[in-house]
Amino acid sequence: MKIAIICRRYYSEMGGIETHVQEIAERLAKRHEVLVFTLVSGNGQTCNEIINGVNVRRFKPIRLSYSLEFPRGSMLREIERFQPDVLHAHGIHTIIPFFASRVNSNSKLVITPHYLGKSTTLFRKFLFFAYKPLLNVALSKSDRIICSTSTEKNMLNRSFNVDNMKIRMIPNGVGTDLAKIVPKRDGMRILSVARLDLYHKKTDKLIRAFKLIESKINAKLVLVGDGPDRKEIMKLINSLGLSEKIEVKSNLTRDQLVQEYANATVFVTASEIENFGIAVAEALAAKLKVVVPNSTALSLFVDAGHALGMEMPITIEKIAEAMMTCLQDNNKFLEYSPYTWDMAAEELHKLYEELSAKDC
Repeated sequence: MKIAIICRRYYSEMGGIETHVQEIAERLAKRHEVLVFTLVSGNGQTCNEIINGVNVRRFKPIRLSYSLEFPRGSMLREIERFQPDVLHAHGIHTIIPFFASRVNSNSKLVITPHYLGKSTTLFRKFLFFAYKPLLNVALSKSDRIICSTSTEKNMLNRSFNVDNMKIRMIPNGVGTDLAKIVPKRDGMRILSVARLDLYHKKTDKLIRAFKLIESKINAKLVLVGDGPDRKEIMKLINSLGLSEKIEVKSNLTRDQLVQEYANATVFVTASEIENFGIAVAEALAAKLKVVVPNSTALSLFVDAGHALGMEMPITIEKIAEAMMTCLQDNNKFLEYSPYTWDMAAEELHKLYEELSAKDC
């Protein structure tokens, strides 16, 4: 079967959607002919390459800003020449799903929204409002819509005219390598794995919260990721005199990331808007104590007894208190049984087979 996957970014770019697409694509490529169509970021170059057995084609977008970019017609024509049996688009906070719905082919259209429920800045809210009619068109043309949690499904139903008969639930997975790690927790390390983003991931709140407790504990804060606000975050760390106690690590290999989970004591995120939380699930699979806002899909981890929840609104004081609680107390959380990427890829394979076997 020929499968075209369309996404805004792909590995080595890092993020939740990027991780999801990479993990799925590499597993599907062992059974099918998979071609990933994606956009280059910044000053990146267009290219065709093979990454871990996956064929990837990168295209230069029409870019007006970090949040405002569009695929070119050349990308659409390349997809049409590929003649996929299944066309799978990711990310409903971009124009990508509508672009995929414009492909002139007999492909079955699958959309994974990765929907957050709302935008994180006024500008992105305006963009989403402008995109929304086009995204409704894409969802109406789709053959299947994949949600990762019941929370995402409910948010999608509130915002769009969605045919619930099209929706399938396939959770995000975690790597099986996390179950094999050997903890090396000689000192206290607080870990966060996320895009360096002041508006969505609220990295600055983590830093300011750590400042409130750093004199009381012998611990380090480790921020793994990269993103549009890296320069501002580095300035904040230096201005607070925390350059010796906060480590910022970008472009880690998978082995290096797994080692960070092994070294950590507590995992924390300040992001209040998530449709799943892949890094949270990975931290739980690595048997870390986890702190999350008790909101959106993150509430599912709290309600199940796997994580410590911070009630809304999230303040730096609440984050600091929750981190201290996990560092100092021997509180026990219920064991998390992870859903793996192998399981997610198998479910997706079955879905593709179902679509190719009959008219939908």
